Amino acid sequence: MSTETKPERRRHTRWGRIDNGKSLIIHNSTKSFLGELKMLASRAYNYSDDDLGSRWGTEEDKPFLPPPYVDLPPGLTPSQIDQFLREQRHDELARKITSGELEYVDPEIRPPSPPPVYDKNGSRVNTRDVRVKNSMNEEYNRLVEYLLKNLPGFVASADYKPLKKVRKIIIPLDKYPDYNFMGLVIGPRGCNHKRLEAESGAQISLRGRGTVKDGKNRDHQTEEDAAMPMHVHITADKEECVQRAVELIEPLLDPFHPKHEEFKRIGLEQLALVNGVALGVVDIGRCSICGGSGHRAHECQDMPVQNIPRVEVKCALCGDMGHITSDCKLAKGINVSHLVAQQYQDPSRPVKEVKAVQPAPTDPESVQKLQQYQMAYYQQQYQTLQYQQYYNQMQQYYYQQQQAQAQAQAQAQLQAQAQYQYHMPQYVQPAEPVDDPIQPPPPEDDGVMPPS
Repeated sequence: MSTETKPERRRHTRWGRIDNGKSLIIHNSTKSFLGELKMLASRAYNYSDDDLGSRWGTEEDKPFLPPPYVDLPPGLTPSQIDQFLREQRHDELARKITSGELEYVDPEIRPPSPPPVYDKNGSRVNTRDVRVKNSMNEEYNRLVEYLLKNLPGFVASADYKPLKKVRKIIIPLDKYPDYNFMGLVIGPRGCNHKRLEAESGAQISLRGRGTVKDGKNRDHQTEEDAAMPMHVHITADKEECVQRAVELIEPLLDPFHPKHEEFKRIGLEQLALVNGVALGVVDIGRCSICGGSGHRAHECQDMPVQNIPRVEVKCALCGDMGHITSDCKLAKGINVSHLVAQQYQDPSRPVKEVKAVQPAPTDPESVQKLQQYQMAYYQQQYQTLQYQQYYNQMQQYYYQQQQAQAQAQAQAQLQAQAQYQYHMPQYVQPAEPVDDPIQPPPPEDDGVMPPS
């Protein structure tokens, strides 16, 4: 059985036949038409997927269009021109923010993107769209604040919310790793932190790595703040408050600043005052009750609060002052109503008389418990008395030390003053000139005095 090979099929066109799909065989064509077809054939042969693109051309072929020219009226001052341009920019940003249009920067002049930041769910929170939108909102808020301050009669939109000014100061832990900047900024029991906030009018907080212990709540700072190095976070409604806070905090973060040692000394003095330790500096004008200055202890307004008599609620069974008779553990199975009634009728009645009224317990276990409670009460009273005596002795010793230090300091000042007066040269004040009554007055005719 013989096998016959079929001839290869050729694809025909109305212009001619294509040999192997690469070259054209053209019959009865002019030279110009032949050249055009050869060009089309070469394009078809070299065609690839990389040639897919915009049907209108590439991005590089786009012609440059300059910004529109704004025809300003003549006679405007530079400040008026600046205000006019700010108003136009404000209207443009308001329209774009309302419509959701974003202003992307030219890729050739765009700054490099920051490292990605992700939230708890793994979503990126600093994408290009988010950064562009935040920058537009910041510029819009700056323009609104400027127009509210400098343009009379300007009214912001109803959805406008003024943003707080934020400043972050990185703590130089890389240069001084063993320095306690956090303790210096906060101060003893937050005294320095409160003083900084009161003087600057801004909210100051410490954020970043190392400010929150593992497992603690971090709701007061964002994920971006928690990922940053340790820094001082300053927020305020006005830029002046932020700048004032920066001027107060920068000396604390520089150990070689002239004011650094002064702030450190103030912090140690505050710590000593909080802990009740004398530093050799006797503040005579400070009240010993409230700690304020300008009045003495006997003139303090809080003194009556300290002298309120304590309510003496005392149990009639065990003598303890921590609970009433009906709540006592020894009152189980005992009718204490008559004891309570006697206490209400005669509050000044001593406990011993009340105890004599009650029937003595006959159960050995109850008797043993009563003895234990009474012994514990007597021990507690004895310890309280000993502590009160020890406290009075220590307070008297402390006052004696303060008085001795004050006397020594006053004596040293007197000696220094006497030594200064001894070495100081004597200054004799010149005598005032006295008019000589014997000297005759000058003549009135020529006004020349006669020679002496």
